[in-house]
Amino acid sequence: MNSQFAGLTREACVALLASYPLSVGILAGQWIALHRYLQQLEALNQPLLHLDLMDGQFCPQFTVGPWAVGQLPQTFIKDVHLMVADQWTAAQACVKAGAHWHHASG
Repeated sequence: MNSQFAGLTREACVALLASYPLSVGILAGQWIALHRYLQQLEALNQPLLHLDLMDGQFCPQFTVGPWAVGQLPQTFIKDVHLMVADQWTAAQACVKAGAHWHHASG
C-alpha cells in the first residue's frame, strides 16, 4: 500500500485526497505513451490517478481489469471507478492490486 496512507484515519485519507484538486484519467491517453505520462505527472507532483474499470457487462465498453492497478507505480494514489457487474469481487481485487480509493456505479 502507498505509504502516504499508512496509519491514516478515514478522515485523514479524505483530507489527503481533497488536497489534490485533479484526478487524472489515464485511460484517455495513448497506452504506448503511458510511461511518459506518468513521468510528467510525477514532475508536476500530481500523484492522483483515475482509472475507469469497465467489464463489458455492466456497460458496453471494456477497458482494463484490476490487474492494471497493480502495474502502476506505487508512488501514485489510485482512484478506481468500478463500472462492472460484480462490484464486490472487483473492489476486493483492486484493493489487493493497490487501489487506494474506489467508487462504484449503479
